[in-house]
Amino acid sequence: MLVLVVSVSEAWFTVIFPDGERIASYHFGSDAMVGHGGWTYLNPEVYGWTVLLGGTFAAVALVLVAFGFGRRSWRAVAAAVALFIVLVLCWEGLGSVRWERRATLEETDVAS
Repeated sequence: MLVLVVSVSEAWFTVIFPDGERIASYHFGSDAMVGHGGWTYLNPEVYGWTVLLGGTFAAVALVLVAFGFGRRSWRAVAAAVALFIVLVLCWEGLGSVRWERRATLEETDVAS
């Protein structure tokens, strides 16, 4: 749950209701940030949405683990832990994808 809370907090201040000071402190797009954190640090939008997606992965896995414990089924708990590991690996994989901002069309580019 802590991962979900932190993820929502990060997404809140970078994408949903951007905080200019906080965004400036992350130095998005700099070689140091991209080198340390991966391509998710290319810009605030990519960072915010990938962090939110990762937090959602963690929440889903947590619910499944709780469900397994509630049913007292070690198979369900083991499956939830395995799913969590897969989701974390997918989340980490998002950091290695080279993300770019999508160019928006200007009025002159749209065919009449």
